[in-house]
Amino acid sequence: EDFMFIFNTIHVCHFQLATWNQITISGAWYDTTSGGPPPTSDEDATNWLLNPRYLLTVDPAREPKDPDGGQKKRDSKCCITMSLLNDQAGCYSDTYAQSAAAGLLVFAGEMNSFSKFTKPVCHIEPTEADDISATFSLRGQSKFTIVPYASTQDFEGLFTLHVYCEHPVTYRRMPSMHYLNIRGSWVRQLSGGSRQQPTWGCNPQYLVKTVRNTDAIITLKQQPLKGLAEEGQDLCAFGATVAQPEKEYLESFERCSLLLERREIVAKSEFAKKPMIQFLHTFDTKVEDQVIVLSLSPPPRDTQYTLSILSSSPLTLYPVPHMHTVMHKGAFDYDNSGGSSDNADWYKNPKYPLDITVTGKYRVIVQKCGQAWGSSSAQDSMIGFYVLKGEKRTRVRREQILAESLFLPLKRVEHTYQLKAGTQYHVMPVTYSPKVRGRYKVQVESEHEFVFNGSGNTK
Repeated sequence: EDFMFIFNTIHVCHFQLATWNQITISGAWYDTTSGGPPPTSDEDATNWLLNPRYLLTVDPAREPKDPDGGQKKRDSKCCITMSLLNDQAGCYSDTYAQSAAAGLLVFAGEMNSFSKFTKPVCHIEPTEADDISATFSLRGQSKFTIVPYASTQDFEGLFTLHVYCEHPVTYRRMPSMHYLNIRGSWVRQLSGGSRQQPTWGCNPQYLVKTVRNTDAIITLKQQPLKGLAEEGQDLCAFGATVAQPEKEYLESFERCSLLLERREIVAKSEFAKKPMIQFLHTFDTKVEDQVIVLSLSPPPRDTQYTLSILSSSPLTLYPVPHMHTVMHKGAFDYDNSGGSSDNADWYKNPKYPLDITVTGKYRVIVQKCGQAWGSSSAQDSMIGFYVLKGEKRTRVRREQILAESLFLPLKRVEHTYQLKAGTQYHVMPVTYSPKVRGRYKVQVESEHEFVFNGSGNTK
């Protein structure tokens, strides 16, 4: 009773045997290395991978002696003690209290950046004590991964690990993950909808560059819209597409607006109505540079997004400059392939109305699709387009031609024109020779908004 009256705390110290091996590891949580507690599901594991990780290697060549003097083989043990140094050294930031809880996880084997979260051999739950200790049996294992973590993400502080083992032991700091975090918004002119929408190219796009093959976890989050009370009403269907643009896109730093072929899609996430979407992708240097396109549906919808990429090697992201882009698909056949204006049936070519509201520069692009064009001769497969003055006539006349592109035996033809506001135009994709079959894409893009309908009327 007298003892309890004077003292209210007992500290039990565990003194290791003098023959045990000891190493000391100094570490810290800061900015990009403070990932918070372990995940509760596979979807929220991104931040957890930011925590420091240490690979412990035990040399089992020399069996420890039995402390009782016997020679029987027994299971060896290891003890790890973690001390928080925040009270002595202070946090890097004054915004955090010094009483944040910390925990410790130990995994059997080498847990690399993208290993599936498995059951640990030892787990000390977060506690506000200055020192925590974990003891575990080796059970024949020679490698262990130690992961110290704080109970809250973005906590900044210092810690020291003391490792005691009956065998000789070494350690190395495992490579840190590389983290990119970008915030942006789908506003009216940047909300192009899903890949089925002709305005898909208006969505935010980022060109990705890397010097080596890189595994990455891509996470896309949408911020709930304000003013909607009921849960779920403030979410839109959204997703991400990783595309491999053709070489001319990379050289001119253009937007991926003509990417509708399956072979041009490297990877894609699910397109769902949920707060977060996450998927794993490998950026392969053999696939050239790649572009991430973030899409939201239905457009237009003002919504904020956060794009996070956790990668095993450094990645560089370049925002692709915004252009208002509208693209439509079409096909030439024997009925609507009228050829150039030198042919009597040229008026049969498809026409797309273009309404201009702001005077400025507008680029028109026509591109071949598919393999059917390969059966035509070089002259027959030449493509081009006309820009026509819009008139309410059932049949276009040659006098309506305001501009025309070159006819080239290439896959893609484009030209930029200065167009006036308040005027309706028609874009007419054509083949040089009539009655040529093949699929195409026609696109108009500008820094100004416009209306480009996709009827493809042949009248």
